[in-house]
Amino acid sequence: MLPSIPAKGSHHQTGGSNSYVPTAVTAYIQIIDGGGCAVWTDLGDTYSTLAAWPTVSGGHTRACGVFNGTHTPPVPTGDKNVLSITRNGAGGYTITFKRPIPQRDRVVTIGLGAPGFAFIFAETDTSMTIRTQNTAGSLADFARISFDVKR
Repeated sequence: MLPSIPAKGSHHQTGGSNSYVPTAVTAYIQIIDGGGCAVWTDLGDTYSTLAAWPTVSGGHTRACGVFNGTHTPPVPTGDKNVLSITRNGAGGYTITFKRPIPQRDRVVTIGLGAPGFAFIFAETDTSMTIRTQNTAGSLADFARISFDVKR
């Protein structure tokens, strides 16, 4: 049996080269890691993996922070291993690390202080660019954005 997780349809649209457009019927969650991605498809309220799932064992926080994305530049209220946060435009932010964090086996959690979606748009060992969207799927700024990078 494939692993499963209870979840509600997210209507999440990822960035990058993915051209999939989710709907209420075909919502999905996409987890991207250094070795590929695991895509989950809608099965009512349960999403089952269709691709190899990356192995993640605990990990330690290598960088984290909370910032107000409505300001230019964004205003951090706390951070660890963050050199800078740059607002690239509505809903787009580049977080540069003080010390590099290899992309391989990196696990990133992004939280928003209001309903919406967040995803990694691009990443290197020294930075990551995230994007945030409102519930309609448009790029939007949020007053509270948090992130935690584990490895």
